[in-house]
Amino acid sequence: MISYSNNNILTDNNASSNFVGIYLGHAVNNTLMNNTANSNTFNGISLIGSNDNTLINSTTNSNGYAILLGTSDNNTFTNTTVSSNDNGIFLERSKYSIFSNSTISSNGYSFAVEGSELGHFLHDIDQTNQIDGKPVYYWVNASDAQIPSDAGLVCVVNSMNITVRDIGLTNEYDCVLFAYTSNSTIQNITVSENNYGVHLLSSSNNVLDNITASNNDQYGIYLSSSSNYNTLTNNLANSNAGTGIRIRDSINGILTGNHAIGNGNYGFDAVVNSTDLVVTDVVLTNSSAQVSFVTDASDIRVRGIETSSAAFPGKTNVNGYVNITRSDGQYLDTTFSYNDSVMSSNDESTVSLFRLSGSDWIEVPDALLNTTGNYVSANISEFGTFGLFRTSESSDSGVSSISGGSSVAARVRSQGTITDLHVNEDGEITAETVVKSSDDKTTITLEKGTIALDPYGNPVDKIIVTVPASLPSDVPADVVNSGLYFDFGPSGTTFNKDVMITIDFDPDEFEDKAPIIYTYISEGGWIAMETTVDWESGKATAMISHFSLYALFKIDAVVEDTVAVVEDTVVEVIEENTDVSILLEEGEPVVDGNNFSYIFWISILGFVLVLGIVLMKKQKDSGGL
Repeated sequence: MISYSNNNILTDNNASSNFVGIYLGHAVNNTLMNNTANSNTFNGISLIGSNDNTLINSTTNSNGYAILLGTSDNNTFTNTTVSSNDNGIFLERSKYSIFSNSTISSNGYSFAVEGSELGHFLHDIDQTNQIDGKPVYYWVNASDAQIPSDAGLVCVVNSMNITVRDIGLTNEYDCVLFAYTSNSTIQNITVSENNYGVHLLSSSNNVLDNITASNNDQYGIYLSSSSNYNTLTNNLANSNAGTGIRIRDSINGILTGNHAIGNGNYGFDAVVNSTDLVVTDVVLTNSSAQVSFVTDASDIRVRGIETSSAAFPGKTNVNGYVNITRSDGQYLDTTFSYNDSVMSSNDESTVSLFRLSGSDWIEVPDALLNTTGNYVSANISEFGTFGLFRTSESSDSGVSSISGGSSVAARVRSQGTITDLHVNEDGEITAETVVKSSDDKTTITLEKGTIALDPYGNPVDKIIVTVPASLPSDVPADVVNSGLYFDFGPSGTTFNKDVMITIDFDPDEFEDKAPIIYTYISEGGWIAMETTVDWESGKATAMISHFSLYALFKIDAVVEDTVAVVEDTVVEVIEENTDVSILLEEGEPVVDGNNFSYIFWISILGFVLVLGIVLMKKQKDSGGL
């Protein structure tokens, strides 16, 4: 320990297995050479209130903090080794530090700098310093340049027109830090397992676009004292332990199309004098609950909730739930958006906004439904948990009822089954995966190598299967509802290769009916899919390339020993009561009996086949063959 002592030289010391290894307190102009500080509980090397010191060839391994500077200025570190510490180098309220030839590896947080004024960030840290073999880019007073893609750490201070693009960073305190920096861009980067993913401090007029910030210990994206139209677009801030996107002491920002799902505290919060932020379509749940508003208060917090234990008989939740809190209790103009791809026009016309009061859902007064823009707008003054619901009882909405003797409400699955997918960062599934509904009636099989992406191009790592309370009302008139239908999510998920859906059924319930899997598309109604049927095991199978609502319908069929004809659709019977393939002209929708796309040659083939069957049967009856 050197305390209130100046002009000393310390060489070749081993300060290990202590609380603090080497401590300089209010010490000036000292030189430390060839010292080792390993396995200390708190700090390897600490400088507190100490200026103008030089440390050469220091080794700090397996400490709490490797090197900690607190309110210490003008200190120089050369040839420093920092490895396997809980935290590496931490500069707190210290000015004008110089680091060169540092080897930093395998630490918790490798490097951190904090302060309350510009001087606390003005350090000379060049690219000879490396973190896990990658150079540190600590740029001060720079302009008109782009950070190289091999960065191990990015800190941009008092600079302008800087671009950070196409890099991935992890295990840092501030993975990408802009301090007192303006008119710059952070784009197409991935930051995970840091304290803060992206941090803007006292920075203005910057663009943050297409950033993936996930699994960080506090915030995915954090703006502090950063005003004057910073713009955040199409960013994904998911699964962070704290908040997805946090804005503090910042005004005049624009946020558009960002995702903040599954974070520990909030998806989005604007706190402490953060006003005039235009927030548009921040997505808060995996089922795409979206909310838009303009902040006119200093403390607004928003988070998504996937499910709710509060029942709402006769209603179906549209896309999850949103919790909004506000400090002053004033009105907030808010828009709640939804996806209408699995709703008929009748269903959509019943969508309304409700707020949870105790265990009851109360309709928000004066809320306006816009079915063209797919949103409900409301000026709310009471806060809490909100949800969009549509009417699910057939008597209220005109939707088709459920056959088979069970009520609509009894068929509702409020949560469904959620299955985690093992995927890499590109959304590629790393092992064959089987996903089942809660009743095991339907199965989705995804091959290894399949890439699953949501509508925004982000990897899908969870699949949810639910049984909707009802079907859209425009079920084809010439089919019979089997009572087997399932909704797959996240809605709008697409695959680079077909995945297999299997729906189990009871062959005895179909008799002379042919089972066909249909999918529902909001623009086109019900569309029949090429379906393979195994009568012996009672399984209907189709290949799908996206998620939607799927149902197994019964279609009239005359099944002979060899061939059956279903109107203009040919059903090839491989062997009686075994496999049946429904052969549909590719891309032809089957909506109802009046809307079949008549295919001339299929019709001719069907006629010839039926004629052949009749002739064969007559020959049998007359003793021929």
